[in-house]
Amino acid sequence: MLRDMQLLPVYDSAEHDLVRELQVPLLQNAMDYLRGVGFFTSGWLRIASRGVVSLAERGGRARIILSPTMEKGDWEALQLAEEARCDAELRILLERRVGDLRASLDADVLNALAWLIADGVIEMRFAVPRAAESMGNYHDKVAVFRDGSGDAVAIHGSLNDSVQGSMNGEAFSVFVSWTDGQRPYLQKHMERLEALWDGQNAQFRTCPLPDAIKEQIVHLRTTVCRPYSLPDAPDVSGALTIGPHRPVILHSYQEAAVVSWRDAGGNGVFEMATGTGKTVAALAAAVDKHRELGRLAVVVLVPYLHLLEQWERNCRAFGFSPILCSSSHGRWQIEVKARIQDLTLGATSSLCVVAVHATW
Repeated sequence: MLRDMQLLPVYDSAEHDLVRELQVPLLQNAMDYLRGVGFFTSGWLRIASRGVVSLAERGGRARIILSPTMEKGDWEALQLAEEARCDAELRILLERRVGDLRASLDADVLNALAWLIADGVIEMRFAVPRAAESMGNYHDKVAVFRDGSGDAVAIHGSLNDSVQGSMNGEAFSVFVSWTDGQRPYLQKHMERLEALWDGQNAQFRTCPLPDAIKEQIVHLRTTVCRPYSLPDAPDVSGALTIGPHRPVILHSYQEAAVVSWRDAGGNGVFEMATGTGKTVAALAAAVDKHRELGRLAVVVLVPYLHLLEQWERNCRAFGFSPILCSSSHGRWQIEVKARIQDLTLGATSSLCVVAVHATW
């Protein structure tokens, strides 16, 4: 229960992990989660997966109000969720692909997000300015957690629900219902969030997901890639996008290698000095091929186990969802068969397998 938690009055990112040390434990003790946030990405679900799984397993629900500025992949996942509400076959496919929610939030967070919304665990509404000429966005960061005994906790601070936000300098103030001096603050945050959710806010109207899709009110972010290039493996801690994509700008020699490979009909060997980015060039070539064909199966073979994890990180950075195949990764055969079926049926546009040579 929330009352049993030893909560501090203020959590600062200089001293605490705001997601894992505050948001996750609160989710694990709550039945109702109401969040108002300026910016949300599916990457936050992966960081907060333990709390989200706990909320789902106990029959709790999450209501999230956010500004209509999203990553392209997240918006596509939301639209997929809405389709799954009305399409029984698509719903079954989503449930099969999610399987174990805990594992799915780590391996394929966008499908997990779609399933959570389709299943009613998460509901989203978009806060849109009532004045058509307004250039302002909903930018609040507040949340209320309630448990089954009637206790509640409110947090108010500067943290957005995104991977980038979790790396910034942020803080939360905490208010609890069982302390007299804090109860008025908690009550006010609760009242204003519920009013916003119900469309009773004077500055913003709230738009449910089906209406948002019809009105096309969402603005897709176009700055998900770095404005500069890196010599080798890109950092995967940034924003997530759906499907294969190039997260970095290639060096001229890398781009030349990709062009030569493409001109040779997709045949050839990249010969570059160690540390100059063969992996990045190869994955960029795979992304280009995916764009050309509309779907693609990628198989990566490595000689040693430690290279498996290295290639996994790189593949994920380029938007692939790799299946790791080795003697220490059980049940990979079942996952490969399921992904092949998904690719054949058109449920996914890419298949990525990373295997050690000795795997059988």
